[in-house]
Amino acid sequence: MLKSWKLKEVVLMSVFAVVFAVVYLLFVQVGNIWAGVIGPIAYEWMFGIWFIVSIISAYIIRKPGAALLSETMAAMIEVMIGNAVGPRLILSGLVQGLGNVMLQVLHLVKSTTVLPLCFKIRIHSSVCPQLNRKWLSH
Repeated sequence: MLKSWKLKEVVLMSVFAVVFAVVYLLFVQVGNIWAGVIGPIAYEWMFGIWFIVSIISAYIIRKPGAALLSETMAAMIEVMIGNAVGPRLILSGLVQGLGNVMLQVLHLVKSTTVLPLCFKIRIHSSVCPQLNRKWLSH
């Protein structure tokens, strides 16, 4: 899969993964504080942030697998820098990356304009939390 990739695309995807892993970890803390204020619905309004690296990578790099790899790498890095969820988060990142790949395979969004990108983000942030809750609940 990576044979047709240029080095700058791999580096860019890796940079996105590292930056958004830190952003994701910061938003966990923001969500914890917010949950103390308004209760368990605190994470509902900010679920979309956890899907953004796959969407940005797919939009900028435009190579097959960019979304899946970037989201999975971000989840792995987030686990390594100290997320309390642990290795289960890697599976969540994989599911989120697959959600974006699924949208690309189904060709729901072919255009490169902003409105279809927003549509893609909305579908992705609606479907993936439900899958994560169903598959990763204990």
